[in-house]
Amino acid sequence: MTVYIHLVTLHLSDSTWLGDFDQAISLLNRARKLVEDTPDDQFLPGILGDLGEIARFQGDFDQASTLYKKNLSLPAADSEKVLSRCGLSIVERIRGQIAEARKNLISALQFLKTEGDWVFSPIVITYVACFAVDQQLIRQATFLFGWIESHNKIKGHVQQPVYKNEFDHYLTQAREGLSDSEFNAAWVEGQSMSQEQVLALAMEVLQ
Repeated sequence: MTVYIHLVTLHLSDSTWLGDFDQAISLLNRARKLVEDTPDDQFLPGILGDLGEIARFQGDFDQASTLYKKNLSLPAADSEKVLSRCGLSIVERIRGQIAEARKNLISALQFLKTEGDWVFSPIVITYVACFAVDQQLIRQATFLFGWIESHNKIKGHVQQPVYKNEFDHYLTQAREGLSDSEFNAAWVEGQSMSQEQVLALAMEVLQ
């Protein structure tokens, strides 16, 4: 069973976020059925989180919210909950639940700060930047987008297509909210920011 779950994970990394959602849902639901109420339920948070992400990208925000919240209710490591907090923040913003979205993003940022685990930093900071765009904090969002782009380039990280499309959507809004000179200046400055400066700015955005 454990081998099957790992194969599912590998397949998802190759195809799910390319947009092959139907096949991904089928695999994830098979995996979910295998691990629910079994000794292998350690895999359940990740499965629920992935199903929540797919539901969100398909526009089923009720289902996404349910899956994210189920993930967050499980006795799993905080690292298993970071992505669900970020995804849930998007759903909450769409629904106008700004205070709830802010709370989930602050929790995700606190994980980065407390654990010092910056593996998740590009994702968490991306959602903070999206939040900033929606709150018309355009210059701050551009700083954060600039840092994300630089960080990904340095680490050789390539955004998966569905996330890249979302990133570009909000980046375009930020670009349209500033003059060319203002955007370019903020973009360049953001690329040179340290992790500590980025974390401080992200927390400032959420205050």
